[in-house]
Amino acid sequence: MRRFLIFFLIIIGFTIILIRLFLIQINNHHFFSELADNQQMIKSTVNSTRGQIIAIDPKSNRQKILATNKKFWDIYAVPQKIKNPENTARQLASILSLNEKKIIKRINRPNDPYEPIKNRVDDQKWKEIKQLKLNGIYAKNNYWRWYPQKEFFSHILGFWGENKLGAKGMYGLEELYDSHLSGKSGSVLLGRDALGKIIWTHRREIENGQNGDDLVLTVDPNIQYFVTDELKKAVEKWKADSGCAVVMNPHTGAILAMESWPFFDPNQYGQVKNESFYLNSCIQRSFEPGSVMKPITMAAAINEGKVTPDTTYIDKGYVKMDGYKIKNAANEIYGESDMSKVLEKSINTGAVFAEEKLGPKLFRQYLEKFGFGKKTNIDLSGEVSGSITNLQNLSSKVNFATASFGQGIMVTPIQMINAIAAIANYGKLMKPYIVKEIIHPNGQKEGIKPKIVRQVISPKTAKTVSLMLANVVKKGYPWIKIGQTYSVAGKTGTAQVSWAYLGKNKRGYSDQTIHSFIIFAPAKSPKFIFYIKLDNPKKINFAANSLSYFVGDLTRKLLDYYEISPN
Repeated sequence: MRRFLIFFLIIIGFTIILIRLFLIQINNHHFFSELADNQQMIKSTVNSTRGQIIAIDPKSNRQKILATNKKFWDIYAVPQKIKNPENTARQLASILSLNEKKIIKRINRPNDPYEPIKNRVDDQKWKEIKQLKLNGIYAKNNYWRWYPQKEFFSHILGFWGENKLGAKGMYGLEELYDSHLSGKSGSVLLGRDALGKIIWTHRREIENGQNGDDLVLTVDPNIQYFVTDELKKAVEKWKADSGCAVVMNPHTGAILAMESWPFFDPNQYGQVKNESFYLNSCIQRSFEPGSVMKPITMAAAINEGKVTPDTTYIDKGYVKMDGYKIKNAANEIYGESDMSKVLEKSINTGAVFAEEKLGPKLFRQYLEKFGFGKKTNIDLSGEVSGSITNLQNLSSKVNFATASFGQGIMVTPIQMINAIAAIANYGKLMKPYIVKEIIHPNGQKEGIKPKIVRQVISPKTAKTVSLMLANVVKKGYPWIKIGQTYSVAGKTGTAQVSWAYLGKNKRGYSDQTIHSFIIFAPAKSPKFIFYIKLDNPKKINFAANSLSYFVGDLTRKLLDYYEISPN
């Protein structure tokens, strides 16, 4: 009986064990398998490769890489292995251009296993450090964003950088196309031994990654260099606070060049002390444009049949409106003048005359049709819309009068060039764009086509105003010699800067000015249009004087570049 009881208990014990094994291996297989994986495997992220940004040289058809990824060294210290922190810090500071005291503070920690020293160190500097054979100083390879052209194209590109939210594209194309460029990270499971070390042969891919798209730009690198050079010379000549320049194909809206000053090197973005330098003033700052707005006013009035180039009026040097006295620049009086002369001599009262013939409602509608008060939706981050809100009250005559010659309304350079480009493009307003092709990781190419926004004025009106603007260059600025041998259309703008624009709680205008010049050529069938602007140039009163030399020089370079013969 006793033996039977023992045998029975043994059978029950084995049965319980078998049931338990069944539950573990069959019913709870997935649970325990996952538990084992968690103990033996580690999940690791596989970063995707960020896409490149490319411009094509149309003369050679060669690629010019504007943004890519480059292998650098990230230098770090293991303080617990450093025997002489002072000597180590001194030598590192010399090679890496770092503050010696800050390095000592980081590495003089005997129990510290890891301290970063500096990222993005090139091969030469790491080679110099290795030769010193410093205890506790190491490096690991890492890929970082690299901009081979440095400050050229910086405001177009923006940069890839890090902030509190992590690493991402900031400003320009890097920000707007961040999701395209960054791709999608993958992940793998890596085996590890009992000590926790990685076993690289035990690798299991669990999620495929995808590299980022490449962007191909409309920008012509040669024209970009022309523009950067002329803008830099103009800013330095007149000690302007800032400036910008844009070149566009008026028939497609393709941006051929865009530059904003002050420049910055996106490879060293962290060294920029004033974050406003990151802003692309061609799209991110609005201003009162001045007389460069007069062709818009004239085009609207001519298109509605309210005036013709030969329509005359008597200029007394001023007009009175709503208790205000609006004068011509330099208090000039021109007497009997036609509309062509209004543009050639940049007569404020003539622009007011055309606006009054048009009427406030139509005038505001035409400004909206030309794209003012709205974003152009160019494919760059941070564009602002400007403002024509002071024209909402149709009974405010003085606001409409001053807007006719570009004061009291706010525009951006991209809006301004795009509006004048509509005149150059037979009345069609285009959507400006800067990316012409997206190349996906599988090699598939996605082309970006030009887009017509609307027909603003008739082709006949556009041709009429274009010829009027060609006479502006030929007769109004005879010192621009190129206007005597080529059909070049253009207009200057000298705008007063309000106290409010300067951040002062004060009505009226300061002594500061903004100078601008817009040109397209050849006038009858333009190959290009460009706009250049200087903020607060010193010791020069009018844009016709400050910018004529640089505009003439840039126009000649572009005409030669496109191999356009004289008239």
